[in-house]
Amino acid sequence: MVSLKSSVALMGASVFMLGTSCCSSDKADALLIQKSEVEQFYKAFDQADTAQRAKDLKAYVSNSKNPGISRIYEMNIPSEDHFAASVQSKVKYYKSMRKHIFEMVNLKFPKLNEYYLKFKKVYPKAHQPKVIFTVGMLNIGGTISDEGLIIATEWYAKKTQGTMMEGVDVSALDSTYVAYLFDRNAFEDLTFHELMHYEQLKNKGGLEASLNQTTLLGVVLNEGSADFVSDMITGGAFNKARANYIYGNKNEKALWEKFQKDIKSTDRKVALDWLYNFSRTDITPDLGYFMGAKICESYYKNAIKNEKNPAQAIEEILNITDAKGFLTQSGYADKTK
Repeated sequence: MVSLKSSVALMGASVFMLGTSCCSSDKADALLIQKSEVEQFYKAFDQADTAQRAKDLKAYVSNSKNPGISRIYEMNIPSEDHFAASVQSKVKYYKSMRKHIFEMVNLKFPKLNEYYLKFKKVYPKAHQPKVIFTVGMLNIGGTISDEGLIIATEWYAKKTQGTMMEGVDVSALDSTYVAYLFDRNAFEDLTFHELMHYEQLKNKGGLEASLNQTTLLGVVLNEGSADFVSDMITGGAFNKARANYIYGNKNEKALWEKFQKDIKSTDRKVALDWLYNFSRTDITPDLGYFMGAKICESYYKNAIKNEKNPAQAIEEILNITDAKGFLTQSGYADKTK
């Protein structure tokens, strides 16, 4: 997801149902997968002539009928030329990723569907999104749109944390990017985090309303709530192993003291001390996710303690309209004294 607001047609055979053996026949409960953008990207990429490849890549990224790459373009791609140049500078990487990306988009991902069905059981109002696979320029790993969840497949280069897929060539990538390439085994957990953002979008009446965050606190709660609720459903193993949660759990009180100083900021530079800063080497990245999740955890525990229905508590966490009021009701500030 993006930071402050200033940062800010299903296609036939390219759509299939994502299901499990226990429930694949229940199409009303299956997630929809769209993979046509991956096919379009590689059709452009496979052009042997460099000039023609650049032309076709620019046509791909600017195609308004491609909801995945269009959203990423809107968020954080300066121009069509910039996109084409970025891809062309990493030809060996994209070429080596081709078979792995096509393999990925054709998997069935049973855990993801199980997560969704479990979520729907505890939160019956859950919406059914599409999962839109696309190929970007290694600047955004996943996000949402009114169309559904958007997954940038070029990030999934590892088979386990620290081990690359066979034959992946990262020689053209900066070492910071290599360190943050995603583990294929983490796909379902990462995607479920984005599904929580899709719930936020639906609860708030669409993309623009869901991104209308004007303070650091609002953005942190937006990300932290997605982490907290997704961890409730998945068990949280993925986040527990991440550097921001490991560091955060060891330094929670000190982080809260620092966060309070920045809490009302609308300065994007301040926000980038807490979020969307994976390339930073001077600090542990994405500590805002941890901080927001801890506030949401405190809110949920208070709600249940006061005999609130769990589904109602989840709805409130995924539909925060008053960030300051939510923080007060969470009791988190008292907890960290």
